[in-house]
Amino acid sequence: MKKMHATQEKILELIKEYVHSHYKEPIDLNVLADNMGFSPSYLTKIFTKYEEITPSKYIRNYRMNIAKQMLSLDTNLDKVAEAVGYTDPFHFSKSFKQTFGMSPSEYRKTLN
Repeated sequence: MKKMHATQEKILELIKEYVHSHYKEPIDLNVLADNMGFSPSYLTKIFTKYEEITPSKYIRNYRMNIAKQMLSLDTNLDKVAEAVGYTDPFHFSKSFKQTFGMSPSEYRKTLN
């Protein structure tokens, strides 16, 4: 991680805290920017500079890691999707596959 200014460090911390607290809700870059009081482009610039990932990908990855844990508990796929902020199970499955290279069903089969 690159050396950062204290204010930028606080911004990163606030973004992560917000995502961790609100991942079940519809959040995207504009919601983050509105809540932080910064422009979407500034948040993306700061976040990507230090985390080497966009805020949107961070949100998706955080949600998908929670989903992975839930899938190991044999939770219904629609319930998993909803629990991690997706209203459309198909979109959830597509994001899961994009993140991990396999569908939620394929992932679940690897657990047995």
